[in-house]
Amino acid sequence: MKKINISAAQQAFINYRDSMPPDDHFNQFGQFLYTDNKKTNNIIIDFQNPITRKLNTAPWLSVELKDYIFNKNNAFVLANIANHYAEEAGIDLNRLKGNSMSVAIANFHFDGGGKIVGTFSRFNGGEYNPDALMQANKGDKTVSLMVGNGKAHPYYNDKNNMISALSHEGGKISHLTLNPDNINISKLDLAKEHIKIYEHQMSSPLFMKTTPEFQQLMKKNYSNDKWYYNTYRPK
Repeated sequence: MKKINISAAQQAFINYRDSMPPDDHFNQFGQFLYTDNKKTNNIIIDFQNPITRKLNTAPWLSVELKDYIFNKNNAFVLANIANHYAEEAGIDLNRLKGNSMSVAIANFHFDGGGKIVGTFSRFNGGEYNPDALMQANKGDKTVSLMVGNGKAHPYYNDKNNMISALSHEGGKISHLTLNPDNINISKLDLAKEHIKIYEHQMSSPLFMKTTPEFQQLMKKNYSNDKWYYNTYRPK
């Protein structure tokens, strides 16, 4: 049998490919390419030649979403990736501002008084909330993904986390569909709204496919909102 010699680069790619889970692959414009057949659910950004449409399979040109560097010039890439999951999240893009998800990018640090200082940029009216995973705006009809100092939230890296979080903001039972006209919602009413949203979100079969860290955060937030509402609601 003839021995086939392969280069170090080819071997690196084989090792890289074999270690990859069943991830969703997008090109550098955020356009969906394919899903592989491994065991996890990461979101991968590959380089695709814009002329030949061929993929450059060199492993060093592929990066997980959590490691991709975003800025005001490529924020649309994150929006396009989120748009791909809109239907699974129960979101009608035609009902959103600009028929798209939004992105907010903050390059920031905290000053001596604990205040955020830095620069902000937006794609499609995105909003940045450092205390949230994503952000919905009832008045502007936006669902915003957030980037801090060049990086998207690491929980976005898992596509099931991404879909679940998007559904929380703009899906069937979400901030955009519950009390849609209550633009200046009170903190108490927001807690009440959150309770219903979290209960719907956590009862979904998809929720069991999200990462343990994501599930833990959702359960913690649900518990906090439930405590706040039960403590301060009119007796």
